[in-house]
Amino acid sequence: MANLIPPDAKNAIVHEYWFRVAIVWAYIIAAALIVVAILRLPALVFIDMQLDAYSGAYSSAQEKVDTVEESRVVIQDANQLAALLANNATSTSPITIFSELESIAGNGVTITGFQLTKDAEHVTEISVSGIASTRSTLANFSSGIEEHSYFKEAVLPISNLAKEKDITFNIEVVPDDI
Repeated sequence: MANLIPPDAKNAIVHEYWFRVAIVWAYIIAAALIVVAILRLPALVFIDMQLDAYSGAYSSAQEKVDTVEESRVVIQDANQLAALLANNATSTSPITIFSELESIAGNGVTITGFQLTKDAEHVTEISVSGIASTRSTLANFSSGIEEHSYFKEAVLPISNLAKEKDITFNIEVVPDDI
């Protein structure tokens, strides 16, 4: 058989053949990629919907956590305030202590000064100063303080008993958990 096609035309036909083969393979690969993209589209949409749903649930849960944290802080502050009020409610007020000392003093003793020392919960020391008309009224005042249920001890310096009348005194009173 004789080859009637010139060599230049034969090369052109071979190039065109391989060019068309490459184009067909490119179309096949493009079609396959489009099919894969179309098949993956529902998965991407589903993932996006799940992400939106979970982010909504996350933000809702985060708001609840923030609310619980704020409530915890408010409750903690309220508990501290309640504890402070409870401590103050169990301790006796200075006015009540002063009124009791005035009632113990009676007519012969005039209280001119009154000082309380208090720790976090209770009164720890009371200093009472004043003038007593006689030594016996001052001794009665001191023993009346010691006999009262609010007080444990009344420390009266002996130097306060040196005078007979118009005695200036200073008594250190130890309270009984008031």
